[in-house]
Order: sequence, then C-alpha cells, then structure tokens
Amino acid sequence: MKAGETDLAISNYTKSLQLNPGNQNAKDKLKELQKSKESQ
Repeated sequence: MKAGETDLAISNYTKSLQLNPGNQNAKDKLKELQKSKESQ
C-alpha cells in the first residue's frame, strides 16, 4: 500500500470508529495500519 493510501485508510478507519466505537474490525485494521506506517 502506498503511503498516501495508508494515511487515507487510517483516517477512514478512525472516522468509522467515531461512528461505531464497537467496530472491532476497524480497531484491528487501524492498529495494523499504524504499525505498518511506523515501520516505513
């Protein structure tokens, strides 16, 4: 995934969690994306 796409995905998952805080998939993906971004 390109850097810009990662940032956009993080933003979108964050918005999703604001709308639905119980969304476990969004929580998991957000953690995964943030780790991925840190390792770049």
